[in-house]
Amino acid sequence: MYDLTPQLPDTAVNTSLWGVLANDWLPLEQAAALRHWLTETLPAAALSRPEELRLAVFVRVLADLAGQGWHFHSSRPGRLKAYPPDSTPRTAQPGYVAPAPLEIKQHLRQGLVAHRDEQLADPLNQRFIQRMERVRYHEGRRVSVRHLLADPQVLANDIESALRVAEPKRTARLMEVVKPYLQLVTEDLDEHTGLRLLDIWRYCRYTWSLPFNTQPGRRMFYLVRDASRLNHPVMGIAALGSAVVQISCRDEFVGWTLSALRVAPDPIARLHALRAELRRAIDEVYCDDFLAEQLITPTDLVAPTLEVGLRLRAAAALLPVANRGQHKLSSSLEWDARTDLFRRKRAVTLAELLNALCEFDKAALLDESIRLESLFSYKEGKKALSIALRSIKKRHVAASMMEITTCGAIPPYGDLLGGKLVSMLMASPQVTTEYRQRYRTMSSVIASRMSGKEFVRQPELVLLGTTSLYHVGSSQYNRIKIPTDKGSLKYIGVGRTEGFGHVHLSQHAYNLIQEMLRHDQSEQSYTFAAGVNYKMRSIASALAMLGLQRLQNHASPRLVYALPIATNWQQFLLGIDSAPTWHFAQDNPQEGTQQIIDFWKSRWFVKRAQRPDILAKLNYSSVLPSLAHFGESSPQSRDPKQIAIFFSADHACPE
Repeated sequence: MYDLTPQLPDTAVNTSLWGVLANDWLPLEQAAALRHWLTETLPAAALSRPEELRLAVFVRVLADLAGQGWHFHSSRPGRLKAYPPDSTPRTAQPGYVAPAPLEIKQHLRQGLVAHRDEQLADPLNQRFIQRMERVRYHEGRRVSVRHLLADPQVLANDIESALRVAEPKRTARLMEVVKPYLQLVTEDLDEHTGLRLLDIWRYCRYTWSLPFNTQPGRRMFYLVRDASRLNHPVMGIAALGSAVVQISCRDEFVGWTLSALRVAPDPIARLHALRAELRRAIDEVYCDDFLAEQLITPTDLVAPTLEVGLRLRAAAALLPVANRGQHKLSSSLEWDARTDLFRRKRAVTLAELLNALCEFDKAALLDESIRLESLFSYKEGKKALSIALRSIKKRHVAASMMEITTCGAIPPYGDLLGGKLVSMLMASPQVTTEYRQRYRTMSSVIASRMSGKEFVRQPELVLLGTTSLYHVGSSQYNRIKIPTDKGSLKYIGVGRTEGFGHVHLSQHAYNLIQEMLRHDQSEQSYTFAAGVNYKMRSIASALAMLGLQRLQNHASPRLVYALPIATNWQQFLLGIDSAPTWHFAQDNPQEGTQQIIDFWKSRWFVKRAQRPDILAKLNYSSVLPSLAHFGESSPQSRDPKQIAIFFSADHACPE
C-alpha cells in the first residue's frame, strides 16, 4: 500500500473527486467511475486550463491503474491510499485464496484491452481499419486485408487430408501443409492485395490485447507469411525496437555491472577492454572549442589529471540545463555540438571519461594481476569502472542489441504454435543481415552531435531481448532450442523487471501528460536531445509534479528473456572481441532461415497438427472477426466466441 499526498491546486482539492475516491469500489468499477467523472464532471469545473490539466492527468492515471487491478481510497481530500493488484485489504481477510496464474493473466489483460479498445474506437484508427477491410480490385480480383487471414476450417481440412496419408509419407505431407517465410515490412505494396506491407502489419497488430504505440529509435517490422495458401496469409508478426537501456537483471547477465565484473573469470582481458573503451569514447567527443579556449590541452586528452575534470565540470555548471526549447536540431552537426545543450553534455561526459582514465592509468603502475582488485578497493576506482562499463553498455545497447517488442501468431496459426515460429525466426540470419544493411550507413542523432560530425555505430546484432506480457509465465519462449553447427540458439530467462515502465498508462493519459508539461514553465530534461527514454522521463516528471512518483511502478513485473545470436556474443558486448562469430553463415541468410523453419515444422508443427483437440478447435473456429466491429461495439455486446478468436493472437502462445 502506498500512502500518497497528491500535489494538486487548492481549487482541484475542493472538487467532488474526493467523494468518488471515498467510496469502496472493485477496481474495474472504480476505473469506470473515474473515467465518468473525468468526462462528465471535470469539464464543468471552474478551473484554469493548467489546473484542469493537472487534475485530468491525476484522474486518468488513477483510472488506468484501476483498470489493471489497482484500488484507491481517500479518507479525506488531499490524501490517497493506493493498493497494487492483490494487495488490497481483502487479501488479509480469512479464506482469501490467491488467484491462479491464468486468472492473473486474464485480470491484467482486462486493463490492457480497455486501452486497446479505446485505441480501436479512435476515429482515425476506425477510418484506417475500414479502408483496409474495404473490398477493392487488384489485378482483376476482389481483395481486402481480410483475404490475408487464413480460414481455420480450410487449414484443418488440409491437415486432415495429410493425416489420411499412410506413413512414411504422412510426415512429409504434413510438412507441406504450411510453407512459412519471413518478410521484412517496408513501404512496398503487397503483391497479393496491393496494400502497403506496413499497413498490413499495423492492421494485424491491432489484434493484440496490448495497445499499439510507436517508439522512436531503430525499428524493424516483420510478417511471417504462408506460401502454401492463396494470397500468402499472415501467420504471425514481429517487431524489433531499440533495446531498453536499463534492465538490471539483463545487465548482470551480460556482465555490465560491478558485481559481474568483480567475479569475471578473465579480469585482465576485461580491464584491457574497459580502458580501450574509455580511450575510444574520449576520441569521439568533439573538443575543438574546448582546445581553442584552452579549457583543455592536447596533453590532457592523452594523460589526463583530476584537475582537468574539475575545469570541465566548472564550465558545464555555467551552462543552462536542457529544456523543451533546446531540442530543435539543425543540419550542421558542428553547430549543434556547440549549442549550450550539447556543450554542457560534452563537458560533463568528457570530465567523467578523463577522470576515469586517470584512475585506470594509476592502476597501470601496479602488477597486471592486481589492477582490477586495486580499482575496486577505493571509491574513485569503482566510479571509474562504473563509467567505463556504462560507456561500453551505451555503445552496444544502441547498435548491437534490439528488443523484441511484438512477437506472436495471427489466428488460426497460434493453435499450431505459430508464435514459437515467429520467436525462432527473430534469431535467423535474414534478420541479422537485414539489420546490418538497414543501419550500416545510418548515423546516430545524439552521438553525431556529441562528435560534431557524422557518427555511425557498427550495426552487428548479437543479442535480442524481450519481456513476457505477463509476469506469471510465458509459454511462447519456453523450450525453444534451435540446433546449429556451432551449438544451439535458445531464449534464456535472466530474471524479472522491477515493474517500472509506461505500459500501465494509456495513450490518452500520455497525451494529457504532454499537454500538462507544455503548460509548465519549469525547465525539464525530458526532450529527445537530452538522451534516451524521453517518454519515461516525461512521465516521471509529470508524476513527480503530482506527487505520484511511486506510481511509476506499475506493480506488474515481467519476465526478462535474452536470445544470444552470436557464439561470442558476450565477449563482443564486453569489448574483448572486435567482431562477432555467427551461428549461421551470413553470406547465405536464406539458407539458415529455412533451416529454422524446417526445424519448427518437425519439432512443433507436425506434432501439434496431429492432436485431435487442436483439429477440433480449428474446425470450431471462424476467421478473425472484423476489427471495425470491436471498435464500434461495447464489450458487453460481443459474441464470446468472437472474443476467444480475437484474443488468440496474444503475446503468449498456448501450449
